[in-house]
Amino acid sequence: MDIRYRNTRRAPPIRFSYRSRQGAISEHTLLYWQENSLAVQGREHTGAFASFHKACMVRVHGGGEWLNQAQVPPAPDPLARLAGGFSPRIFFFGFTAAERLRLELLAAEKGLHVLPKLPKALEFCCCGMRVRWRELQQAFDRNAWVLHPQQLMIALETGVLPEHHPWLF
Repeated sequence: MDIRYRNTRRAPPIRFSYRSRQGAISEHTLLYWQENSLAVQGREHTGAFASFHKACMVRVHGGGEWLNQAQVPPAPDPLARLAGGFSPRIFFFGFTAAERLRLELLAAEKGLHVLPKLPKALEFCCCGMRVRWRELQQAFDRNAWVLHPQQLMIALETGVLPEHHPWLF
């Protein structure tokens, strides 16, 4: 399933201006994207995969009519288990066995439920340098919030989903 098909409607690319926390304004176009209550993320036309906080979006130039159109899921909380909530599920794509083991142990230690195989629904997907775009689509199909290892470390340390951080797949 193409991740632009949301609720049997085709979502067009979204173009917007974004103000980083340092105050720099940049232009972005996401070809494939998803959203939650706090942010949008997806693949840029450059091939980079990035996350953007909605509050930092200065202006939406195109595709904005698709934002918040359907019921938007809440942003996943990486530290929900530590706060007495349910244990968010996470799956890892694109890692060597040694890299994956290290990250799985860290995630489990922080209260995430590490899954051995891709389920029908999950909250997070952490992707390494060997991930393929089809695997990212599978994560999007399950409404998972995609993180790369550095973003996962930040999320597990602070409990906050990191802002814009482009990463080439």
